[in-house]
Amino acid sequence: MTIKTIPLIIIIALCISACQSTSTDLERLPVKPFDPNSPNIIFILADDLGYGDLSCYGHPYSITPNLDALAEDGMMLKNFYAAGVTCAPSRTAFMTGRYPNDIPGGSLKNREENVLVLTNILKQYGYATGHVGKWHMGSFDESFGIDSFRPSEREKIDPNNKDQTVFDRALSFIQEHTEAPFYLNIWTHSTHFPVPGATAASHDLFDSLAVEKEMFGDWYVQHKLNILERDAVDIDSSMINYLSELYRLDVQIGRLLAGLDTLGLQENTMIVFSSDHGPGRIDVKKDDPNTYNMLGYSGGYRGEKHSTQEGGVKIPFIIRWPERLGRQLVDSTSVVSAIDFLPSVCAVLDLDISNLKLQGEDKSPVLFGVPEDRQSPLFWHARSKTSILFDQWKMYETEEDNYALYNLREDPFEQREVSGEYLEIVTSLRNKMEEWEENILSR
Repeated sequence: MTIKTIPLIIIIALCISACQSTSTDLERLPVKPFDPNSPNIIFILADDLGYGDLSCYGHPYSITPNLDALAEDGMMLKNFYAAGVTCAPSRTAFMTGRYPNDIPGGSLKNREENVLVLTNILKQYGYATGHVGKWHMGSFDESFGIDSFRPSEREKIDPNNKDQTVFDRALSFIQEHTEAPFYLNIWTHSTHFPVPGATAASHDLFDSLAVEKEMFGDWYVQHKLNILERDAVDIDSSMINYLSELYRLDVQIGRLLAGLDTLGLQENTMIVFSSDHGPGRIDVKKDDPNTYNMLGYSGGYRGEKHSTQEGGVKIPFIIRWPERLGRQLVDSTSVVSAIDFLPSVCAVLDLDISNLKLQGEDKSPVLFGVPEDRQSPLFWHARSKTSILFDQWKMYETEEDNYALYNLREDPFEQREVSGEYLEIVTSLRNKMEEWEENILSR
């Protein structure tokens, strides 16, 4: 063996090992006979949509009748959290049941090995699997277990109707799979930058809108509106532009719901709607006037995309499943994370995944409308700092290597820092942080 041949052999061996990892994990799962009466599952993931953007989540001006109807016919979770603060890590957590920090490379976008994802499991179980819309998890191949993969690139879509093609493809996939259960990702481009100016029809829809700043609470959106005022940008027009994009997304949701009704699939189809993380920011450095349209609303919580504060990681979560779940349900107590999505879906289908290495919890009782306490803390790691949520306590590692502590039960909008009053809580949470960092970050 020559020295020159060694690197090639090593590379080949590593590739074989990586390709085998997913199949080995699948082979480790107990075999379960496929149930043809299993529900269809549709996972709609919006892009940079704020916790408070929908009318049903408290936005004072948005018009989202179809998403409101989805919530009315099912359940809203008020304490659902993203596991990442940007697109790729957040999507990775939904699909793997693991913290993105636990994936080599930090997300599937930069994966250094094949990692088992939800579609692998469901395909093995007998589901037809599909993905339409934004992907943002690196190069695609068969190892993801997706039968029909039809992504769309943001730079090639109509800025005034970002998701028309996405939902066209979704409805086409559904029409092709009416006889057997399917799982379908519908990952939208709304409401990611750039948000263009509103069409004439949208201006007519919101023609009476006059923004009252005090309607948005004490902090977030206030700092955005202050930027518009500083730069002499018309607040009403920018708000109309953002709400118009959100309304166009809602129209597409309506098309989907109507399509399911027409095909008679509505009763046994589980529809989940969420966002990848908090709303996008106004970035005047972009030198693009469209940045002033980025008025996504975090529901008054501090923070936005890229932040581990509540407004950056708290996201809407709606689930409708008429055959198994009641109507008009609101869960304001259960704390659920994106890392719980995979184990919870598998539990709903009675699939044994106990042999897999996951950090998410089985929250299937919550998905059936039964609130329950969380057993383990939630963690976020971004910009070399870790944050933790445990019970009512949210704690952040600060730039000065100190800790900022908030009692979310008494202070949900994080306006009063209390670390000096609860030194024992700080010590306990710091120990949990360090243990998590040792197990996850130091691999």
